[in-house]
Amino acid sequence: MNTVLKSNLLTLLLLSQTLAAEPDSPPPLLLRDNGVPAGALAKALPQNAIVHVQINNPQRILESFERLVMATAPERLLPPPLQQLLATEHPVLMALGMPTIGAPLTADQVAEKFGLATDQPASLTVYPGLPPQSFILSLPIKNHAAFEGLFRAVLHPQKLEAAGLGGKSFVRVELDRPPFRELFVACSADRVFVSGDQSLLLLLYADNSFPRLKDNPHFAGILDSAGREDVWITFDPALMKPFL
Repeated sequence: MNTVLKSNLLTLLLLSQTLAAEPDSPPPLLLRDNGVPAGALAKALPQNAIVHVQINNPQRILESFERLVMATAPERLLPPPLQQLLATEHPVLMALGMPTIGAPLTADQVAEKFGLATDQPASLTVYPGLPPQSFILSLPIKNHAAFEGLFRAVLHPQKLEAAGLGGKSFVRVELDRPPFRELFVACSADRVFVSGDQSLLLLLYADNSFPRLKDNPHFAGILDSAGREDVWITFDPALMKPFL
């Protein structure tokens, strides 16, 4: 009897050591392509926007700011550490990237570490309804898994789970960050869309016949010229009237 007991205890001990030695498996990937069409924002976003803000090339803005700093910084008056930083190829990008990735915040590094495509447009669009809910934030991505890691690290969601409505899949995010208690996320192959309203998010799917931003007469008239700007913001006058 003692021999059997010792044998069982030894087996349990070895099993516990084996399990302790195995690394924790990563959580299943939730932020993946949900079937939302890829491509231009004007062809994806719903048309009834009150306000639309778009940054056409975030990386270019960073690099332009860096060139401005390098051209105007009084190098001789700066302390030695900053002089050494200015002597590098990308001083501003290095300063921004060192605390997080230990390297310059170039487009390739951002894509690899965070999954974001900083050479593509990002936007925030506000729609009629409650402000904490009626918006769509759109971010360009190159790597869904890397972006999900960033998403979890920045927001620390209480819950991140697969959800669905009307046969469409997306991700539900539960937060303790007033006024944002709940967010909904859907992805295309090249972009992530975040909203506080799941019904608004569902308008993004390809089989939805709801008109797009390009179909709105106000936005259609400025899309070509706005595409040449680094940052642009526009309001739909017809939808803004009730707020004036």
